[in-house]
Order: sequence, then structure tokens, then C-alpha cells
Amino acid sequence: MSTQTCSVCNLVKSFDDFYRGVKSRCKECHKAAVKKNRAENVEYYRAFDRARAWLPERVLLRKKREERVKNDPELRAINAARVKAWMGRHAIKRHAHNAVSNAIRDGKLAPQPCERCGDAIGVQAHHEDYTKPLDVNWLCPPCHGLRHREINEERRKRKAA
Repeated sequence: MSTQTCSVCNLVKSFDDFYRGVKSRCKECHKAAVKKNRAENVEYYRAFDRARAWLPERVLLRKKREERVKNDPELRAINAARVKAWMGRHAIKRHAHNAVSNAIRDGKLAPQPCERCGDAIGVQAHHEDYTKPLDVNWLCPPCHGLRHREINEERRKRKAA
């Protein structure tokens, strides 16, 4: 068995502990460097990941999966079980979503233009607190996504502190 010295940790390791094509550092040091780079350039990678999700081949793969699920009873059952599990884990969210839908249907709540940009097309009800189901902010899809990214960033900062 052949060995090699990692240029980062200076440990002698077998060739199996090195990725093919990455000859200077071991797998563990390489993974640590990749994690560090991603953490230092988090906004770049988030934008990259969002853009990658809408590449035509990825959209096509999602559509093919949807077709398979629709046409395969076993996959449909698995998907239904996943949805049921989500509903069980997020009962308060589900209740809030249903309350808003019912209030809109009954005329007790009316969609308003986006509170951030003023767009009136496709607005969505956003809950800051799911225990107050009819206390919603009306946001267009881009602003709604932005608000959730802000919430996630706040959550990450609290975790790090």
C-alpha cells in the first residue's frame, strides 16, 4: 500500500485518503478547505445554488419526477405519507394557512398589495407568528422569499451567538 504526506496536516496517509486529482491534501483537509471557502463566500454560493435550481435540465428532471409520482401508485403513496408527516410536524402552520384561506373565501380577509414593493399580482399571506393566524403581511413572491431568507439569516446569527 502506497502512502503520501498531506501538505496541510503533514500526516502520512494511504493513497485512499486522498481524492483522485487532489494530490497535495488529504480528504479531511480538502473537505475542511471547501467548507471554509463556502462559509467565507456564502452569498455567492447562495446565489449560485438559486440560479442552478432553474437550469433547464434541472427543471426538466423535476417535471419528470412529478410525472413519475403522478403515474406510480407506490410513489404517490410515499409522497402522501411525506405530506401527512409534514402536516403532523407543522400543525400550527397548517392551521394558520387554512384559517387565511377560509377567511379569504368568506370575505373576512382580502389580499392587499405587497407591503414592500406595492405589487398587487400574486400576493401571498406571510405569518410572522403562526399562533396569530389572521395577522398576516401581504407580500409578492419575490419579497416573500426575501423575508424568509432574512428570517433564516437571523436564525443562523442567533445560533452562532
